[in-house]
Amino acid sequence: MSNYITYKPYITSTKKGGVSAVFLSKKSQNFHISNTSQATVKEYVYYGFGLSCSPLLHYRFAYRANSYGNAIANLLGSLHTGKERDSETGFSYFGARYYDSDLMTNWLSVDPMADKYPGLSPYAYCGWNPVKLVDPDGRMVSPIYDADGNFLGTDDKGLQGEALIMNKADFHQGMSNEEARTKGRTLDNMSNTQALEFANNGNFKEFLNHYNSLSSRPDWDGFVTISEGIQWAKDHPNALKNITSDNTLYINATLLNLGSLTISNCGLSVGGDFKNVNLLRYVNIKNLCSVNTTYALGNTSIKLLDNNGTIAFKGDEYDWNYHKNSTFRNSLVFLERQRSGINDTHGFKVEIYGTAKINKKWPF
Repeated sequence: MSNYITYKPYITSTKKGGVSAVFLSKKSQNFHISNTSQATVKEYVYYGFGLSCSPLLHYRFAYRANSYGNAIANLLGSLHTGKERDSETGFSYFGARYYDSDLMTNWLSVDPMADKYPGLSPYAYCGWNPVKLVDPDGRMVSPIYDADGNFLGTDDKGLQGEALIMNKADFHQGMSNEEARTKGRTLDNMSNTQALEFANNGNFKEFLNHYNSLSSRPDWDGFVTISEGIQWAKDHPNALKNITSDNTLYINATLLNLGSLTISNCGLSVGGDFKNVNLLRYVNIKNLCSVNTTYALGNTSIKLLDNNGTIAFKGDEYDWNYHKNSTFRNSLVFLERQRSGINDTHGFKVEIYGTAKINKKWPF
């Protein structure tokens, strides 16, 4: 079944040889080629996975566009999804990896975010559902912004991927990716009217700058080392007195190492509430990841979700404050303050997205 949908043109490219390319729908992946008087010259209609409905008329065009509306059509590649087609291999390049739309209809390499989708093939294009979904760069996770372009936080998949826009009232930190995509839209999935409203909200440039800067954050990969945490605290003094989505760091629970913590020794029960667990009691000092995890979270709030050891975390504070009745911790904090030059003004909020797994008993 063709993924063809008829829309009125909303973008006309720079004229080239008296022909202008009009992209009918970001979602439909189909193109209408017209001359300067808008008379139809050629239409390109694609099946959902990218195979042309008229293979013999598969002219070599390219639709060069970013996600925000600038388009130029050139005689360089193919039109499907707006990605340039490599002239030697015939594959479409999405940024993160190559895609074969003609024969295999799947990615040609593993999804760089495959560990976040264990139930889905790492070669699946659009989660095997290209009629409903789009995949702008070969990854499918999303940072979330409100309708004014302000950064809100993340779903349970993290910062990497295309931006997702939703009403602020519908957002809650760590929401499932499925819920986020139901309540929000990527720019590629917006209607023409919605896209224009967002582009003209007065903050579009700031939104683009923020989105493009995400990869420079220490939590871009979902994990924060000790040195990264200290530097972030120094760069954001008094962040705990004025917590924002921007001065918060976002950590992927699946990347944490909880040392010797198990179902049998954690003191938690399935169906129970969140409970504070002191990770200092379980740290594996021979494992750098365990040391970094314990340093970041310390005494943190955890909930046991099932008998298989799936756990969830509450938001936490990354700080070097002294605690009552905690002599050992306070001794470590004192030494660290002397070593790193940190004090009471340093500390920030940490949000932990997704879930982690602990073993049933120790030793494993």
